[in-house]
Amino acid sequence: MMLALTQWWRRRGAGWLALAALLFGAGVTTKILFVWMLIPLGVTLLLGARPARVLAALRAMRPAALAVVLAAGLLGLAPLIAHNLPVPQTLNFILSNAGQTQSYGHDNLNVAANLAVVLADFGAMMGGNTLHMGIPGTGLPLGALALALAFVYELVTLLRRRRAPRPGDGVRVFLLACLAGILPASTISTSSIGATYVFILVPFAWLLIALAMVDAARALTPRRPLVLAATVAALVANHAAANVLILDGLARTGGRGGWSDAVYALDAALAGDLRGRPLIAMDWGFSRNLEFLSNLKRRPTELFETRPQPSQKFSDASIVALRDPAYLYLFHAPAHTFFKGHWEVFSREAQKAHKTLTLAAAFNERDGAPNTLVYTAGDTPPSFVISDTLAGRNARFETGIGLLGGRVDYDPARREVAVLLQWQSAARSLPDDTVLVHVVRESDGAVVANGDVQPVYGGYRFPAWQPSEVVLDPHWVSLPEGLAPGTYQVRIGLYDTQTKQRRAIDDPLKDASGNSLMLGRFTIP
Repeated sequence: MMLALTQWWRRRGAGWLALAALLFGAGVTTKILFVWMLIPLGVTLLLGARPARVLAALRAMRPAALAVVLAAGLLGLAPLIAHNLPVPQTLNFILSNAGQTQSYGHDNLNVAANLAVVLADFGAMMGGNTLHMGIPGTGLPLGALALALAFVYELVTLLRRRRAPRPGDGVRVFLLACLAGILPASTISTSSIGATYVFILVPFAWLLIALAMVDAARALTPRRPLVLAATVAALVANHAAANVLILDGLARTGGRGGWSDAVYALDAALAGDLRGRPLIAMDWGFSRNLEFLSNLKRRPTELFETRPQPSQKFSDASIVALRDPAYLYLFHAPAHTFFKGHWEVFSREAQKAHKTLTLAAAFNERDGAPNTLVYTAGDTPPSFVISDTLAGRNARFETGIGLLGGRVDYDPARREVAVLLQWQSAARSLPDDTVLVHVVRESDGAVVANGDVQPVYGGYRFPAWQPSEVVLDPHWVSLPEGLAPGTYQVRIGLYDTQTKQRRAIDDPLKDASGNSLMLGRFTIP
């Protein structure tokens, strides 16, 4: 695009301007952040090329030529325009992410912290670390230092000769405007910030350094070749050293996280023992790696969300995915997970569906640290083993169900109470009852929350139980906002699903008031 604009400015050929318009439209369609290029273009127009001269050049063009330029720009924007008809989805998405992004949780209003991240990432790239694969020791920041010096040098040079500009000053204005305009603008995003988003500036940065070196060498005429050669040698040597360190780090460690060579072992297993099973990627990075290694033969379905925490949509999708026992679920180990919370939500939905997640394979990094975990999900088999850690209550209900015990865990961060019950069937035919789970304020007995549901969230109801079978029944109860500090009880019972009549309880602890018993307490400070 820049070359096309330059050619148009030099030759005034309408075809070049049409090409620039087409490429700009295509750039914005490909990545909306391409609009950043308007910042240096606008600054160059105002300070370098002079608006009057540009307007005169445009007025000199025939109306038909201007129409072609406009049509070329619209052609480049065509996919984006079509995507936003009849509803402006892109605009709505940008506006909904104006303060904090929905996808990555990036806070656009924390400008100072965001700018520090952008400058650090861009400085690392200028120092030679353009891969950003988490490999330490990637060289000295000579490139970043050279860029800072070049920026100041060219800025001072332009200010000194602002009344008598020279050929090529427009290019200098453009390069300075790229850095001074795009780096701060890149702190505002619809997703997140980082090296990927400012990589477009690297060629412009090195061009600015090259211009400053040539200008400085001309000013030092007697020693021009020596100074120029020494500076170039230092920068090239620094980048060569950085590349050697990066490659050495990759050779020693095999990479880390999403860039680990553990993915080779995963791909081999999917082509061997795990062949033929449909794949679901539960984290970012699996799909692109496996598609590349397998020449598109292995293309996992991606279920994860690029959010700080998974939404209800992810929970619903997990429920559907768990229905098919053929699936393999690909997770990164917790230390390398890009988007947190997916395992916790997925394993909870598996428990609700009475499914057991089994580790089918694990792939480690070269130092033995786990990297990739592959799970399968199947129906939980009947168990007749009593867990001593969950026993100790031994209450009996009139229907033939025994509550052996359970556990109550309060999570203040989630404002949630997790309740795990251990039941045992003592009869062959059980009614399709509902489990009563109430959170009660101890001071006055008021019910502040309830999680009544059939056992295992309806995934394994009482009539399906075998005599003497032991069943673990999980419940999660959300607490209301503004709940007053104090001590709260979790009370358990059973009632007829149709009539709502509570079942009588024979409780050894004699705490079955109102046909519900106290399982445990927790305190809100």
